[in-house]
Amino acid sequence: MRKIYILFILLITTLIVSAQQPDYNPYSPVDMSTKDWRLAVHSFYNNHNNSNYLTHEFSFAINDSKYIDEELKNRQMNKIKGDVTVGRSSSAGFGIWLNSQKMENNIFYYLGMDSQQILDGILDPDLIGLALYGNKHYAGQSLTISKSEYTNIYFNRIKAGIGKMIGNNDYKHTLSAVVGFTIGQNFNYLNIAEAQLYTQTDGDYLDIDIQAETQMADTSWANIFTINGMGASIDLHYSLYKEQDFFMAINLHNLGFIHWNKNPYTASIDTSFRFEGSTGNQQVPDDFSKDKLRKLIFPNASTSSFTKGLDFDIQFTAGKYFQNGEFYVGINTTFYPSLISSYRAELFATWNIKNRLSLTPIFAYSSFNKVNIGLAMGVKIWKSISLRAGSSYFNSAFNSQSPVGQGGFVSIVWFSTP
Repeated sequence: MRKIYILFILLITTLIVSAQQPDYNPYSPVDMSTKDWRLAVHSFYNNHNNSNYLTHEFSFAINDSKYIDEELKNRQMNKIKGDVTVGRSSSAGFGIWLNSQKMENNIFYYLGMDSQQILDGILDPDLIGLALYGNKHYAGQSLTISKSEYTNIYFNRIKAGIGKMIGNNDYKHTLSAVVGFTIGQNFNYLNIAEAQLYTQTDGDYLDIDIQAETQMADTSWANIFTINGMGASIDLHYSLYKEQDFFMAINLHNLGFIHWNKNPYTASIDTSFRFEGSTGNQQVPDDFSKDKLRKLIFPNASTSSFTKGLDFDIQFTAGKYFQNGEFYVGINTTFYPSLISSYRAELFATWNIKNRLSLTPIFAYSSFNKVNIGLAMGVKIWKSISLRAGSSYFNSAFNSQSPVGQGGFVSIVWFSTP
């Protein structure tokens, strides 16, 4: 039983967790080929936190290491109707675009850096119940736990790229490619393929049959300059724009890999054992780090370095202008081929007010099976600064009993003109 508690701790504690065109804005696109600019500086932050069943109240208690009483346990368990999915994606960074000296070439260059986290997981409901109530609660029952895994990765990228705007007065095409030197900070993967547990009615023994695997690099918290792995990645962008008519863009983001070589750890178990005289309430020592707990479970680990692909995403956006460009209605979708939580889609409508202020109501749906509602805003300050911010979680972020749904974005762009 102790090993199952440890596995749950390793899983649950991780929950309690860029554009390639100048002035790229899917909610209100503009034609940069007609702008007279030499330099653009961009800083940004965006974040998404989601679960289909875990509530804000429960996740806040886990994050803050608060005592979880029986009422909170019961409220959370009553919300769970199937496998629990959790996810987090965040990125922050800055970039500089340099326009070519001859405007007619419409070539631009890019230098930048970003820092990202991607967390993706799925938990069996019985695993959550087992961790909250203990195995004594299930005396006389056989539990089968499966589909429980998570991946959590932190990495940074130093990026450089080139782009070109081409086309006639009617149709404008923008293409760009950005290559990144990728620096791995932390990597943590755990998968419980299957675990079967039986607690004898009087608690005389506990039978466990478990199959699980893990892989990680140095998981101790690292600062932004820590290097636990190195690799490469590429971002690609293509867009098509017709003035005051329509816009379409597709982006490939984070296609690459990291070779992890600092304190690598790979192990698996497939075994059966019995605890005699189990009381069903074995406790994990408070002073054990996650790494130490991991090594208690998985003996005979390999310490060879390993290479993992990044969790890349494909973004597609398209929209139509109305009323001479005053209104823009479109869709914005992101597909994550390698993640459990594999897609997110938005329907939005933007009102451009004298090209100085934009307001964008957003309706979003994702693989967490939730509809979210939000608002984005854009403000042009003087002629050279654009400020944008928004969130699509207005209907869930402030409701403690709602499944976790939080996040938003903020960005600022400054243009230097001749």
